[in-house]
Amino acid sequence: MLSFLIRALLLVTLLGVTRGRLHAYSLTGPRWRTSTITMQLQLGANPTALVDGSASWGAVAEDALNTWNENISTTKFAVVRDSTVARAENNRLNNVMFSPDIYGDAWGSGVLAVTITYTTGGATSETDVLFNSRLTWNSYRGALRTTNGVLLQDFRRVAMHEFGHVLGLDHPDQHGQTVTALMNSRVSALDTLAADDINGAQFLYGAPTATSTSAAPTITSQPTSRTVPVGATTTFGVVATGTAPLLYQWLKFGAAVPGATSSTLTLTNITANDAGTYAVTVSNGNGTVTSAAATLNVTSAGPTGGATALAPLITTQPVSQTVDTGANVTLSVTASGSVPFLYQWRKDGVVLPAGTTANLTITSAQPTDTGSYRVLITNPAGAIESAAATLTVLIPVSLPNISAAPVAQTVAVGERISLRVVATSSVALAYQWLKDGVAIPDATATTFTVASARIADSGNYVVRITNSVGSVTTTPVEVTVQFSRLINLSTRAFIPAGGALTPGFYIRGGNPKPLLIRAVGPTLAQFGVSTALADTKLDVFAQATSAVVASNNDWGGAPALSTAFVGVGAFALSANSKDAALQTGLPPGGYTARITAGDTAAAGVTLAEIYDTEAPSGSSSQLVNVSTLGFVGTGDNVLTAGFVISGNATKRLLIRAIGPGLAQFGLTGFLPDPQLGLVPLGKVEPIATNDDWPDLVNVRAAFATAGAFALTPGSKDAVLVISLEPGGYTVIVSGVSATAIGTALVEIYDLDP
Repeated sequence: MLSFLIRALLLVTLLGVTRGRLHAYSLTGPRWRTSTITMQLQLGANPTALVDGSASWGAVAEDALNTWNENISTTKFAVVRDSTVARAENNRLNNVMFSPDIYGDAWGSGVLAVTITYTTGGATSETDVLFNSRLTWNSYRGALRTTNGVLLQDFRRVAMHEFGHVLGLDHPDQHGQTVTALMNSRVSALDTLAADDINGAQFLYGAPTATSTSAAPTITSQPTSRTVPVGATTTFGVVATGTAPLLYQWLKFGAAVPGATSSTLTLTNITANDAGTYAVTVSNGNGTVTSAAATLNVTSAGPTGGATALAPLITTQPVSQTVDTGANVTLSVTASGSVPFLYQWRKDGVVLPAGTTANLTITSAQPTDTGSYRVLITNPAGAIESAAATLTVLIPVSLPNISAAPVAQTVAVGERISLRVVATSSVALAYQWLKDGVAIPDATATTFTVASARIADSGNYVVRITNSVGSVTTTPVEVTVQFSRLINLSTRAFIPAGGALTPGFYIRGGNPKPLLIRAVGPTLAQFGVSTALADTKLDVFAQATSAVVASNNDWGGAPALSTAFVGVGAFALSANSKDAALQTGLPPGGYTARITAGDTAAAGVTLAEIYDTEAPSGSSSQLVNVSTLGFVGTGDNVLTAGFVISGNATKRLLIRAIGPGLAQFGLTGFLPDPQLGLVPLGKVEPIATNDDWPDLVNVRAAFATAGAFALTPGSKDAVLVISLEPGGYTVIVSGVSATAIGTALVEIYDLDP
């Protein structure tokens, strides 16, 4: 079975929800086909006290899941609190956790959480919910809150939103809808399910029936605060409704009271140590709720210096503070009652040995000092605990630090490009890769890859890295995609009366290749060729069918052709000349250009030219072979073939001058002993020559690579296998004997893949 992955993101904004018509919920497509969705809660301990009094992240997540359970019937969420199962994608487990990244991918800018959904056979088979641990979280209700100008993320409403994605709901505001919904893509002051959210869930999983007996617990009577004397007995109680059985657990300062598992908590022979804050969780198979907190103050009466001893009473509570790292902080409390007082400060419920006075001073506060602080005040007459004060120590934020910058690369066409950056920051980072100063769409991770490089991928690359302070940009690195290609193939030869010049060429690739093809005769006279053919005619044949695919006699001065001449750097032709030229787009395959005299009785020298007019960056096909069968005379009437290599890399070629080798095809009158010389454009002396081909392993291998026909060992044919830098070159084919003439075949093959 195939699994498919869907990721749903919740973005942050301080804007309110736009109101509009209802019932416009949107669905992602897949849904669960099981009656139970078991969520593996792996959220860890909350580092600070939660504003809404919840005992833990797990309790908040469970409450959010139960909110959905209360509104659907055929499928319900179940919970494994503090689960220890493996955390991984596509493991058929529904992991819920805080994470510094998305399974190795960086968090995008403004992304609070992500739901990753796998489907099998069209139904949901797994969902993982990840919360961005690089942000500051708490749990509260109502309007969005900020801490020192930074948004304080509300875990409960974000969790409820993500669990809606788990059910299969999408963002209605991203589907052209304007509705009030918790499932909109941007967080707002809305902290409960709206009608649109509930309608969407019930569309997928049905609505609870009026007769349903399955209900999560609801507390109808809360425990109440009280003040009692030392030695007394008191009972806290809670009344709850919901599907039985109901399970109870009493908490003191958020920690479980051993054995306190009924709807009442009775304390006997009370001492000052019993003073504190008490709450109770009520659970059943449908959910868990936590009661409001009730405070127990302990007092006693007795003679103290002739007066009645008074238990402590807090007159000034400690105040929550948000400070920068390194600041000095003092939390203070004042109380009335009989002195002396004993003080004991706690952080997140843990006793602070040094916190034994009315003022708790923290010198050079660090992020680890962030937490919830309370102080217990006692005297012989009783004890009282202060309200919680939250200390938030802001992590210092600076511009991102680049520890490993991208490195320049040189690759061949089709190879992989992989650029990577490593940066650090105390807050979330966002990445944007740019090429030649332009942002690359969707290139927002720490790495940028191109699986198969194209010529157009060459350029200068940077990555811009942003956090809440600002942005830094890496030094540009150059990516070079090496390529070379044949863009101009030409042959110059003498055409006897009634004869023809027949260059053949081959196109390799997947798309048609735009070409400019010319048969130049009379215009050669202006270059000093006294025997130039006075009138040329050009026909192009498909070798597979022998059909004529394009032809021209007298090019006629067409403006489009004149523009094409300039584009490829070809010399101009006069508008009324008898030269032939045409533009065409030819599919991959083999072709023959047949050049004859417009006057069949004429003879003379002609130049056949084939130009690739396509830009390198847009080319998916290429010229890879030209071969011309022509007459080899003496002096100016030798057979010459020219070609141009464009690009930034060398090109490996096979060049052949075939005379005796033509006998195997039944040809007569061939040049008995050809020789070839290779001359760079603008030079006179050849850089490579051959007479009588060397029967070597690498030469035979080149024949096989090019698909060229075999030659008889010891034949007088000429062959070169050579690698050449980009530029223009001329191949000159002549007879070894100064007086030898005859027909020869000159071939140029591209040996690169």
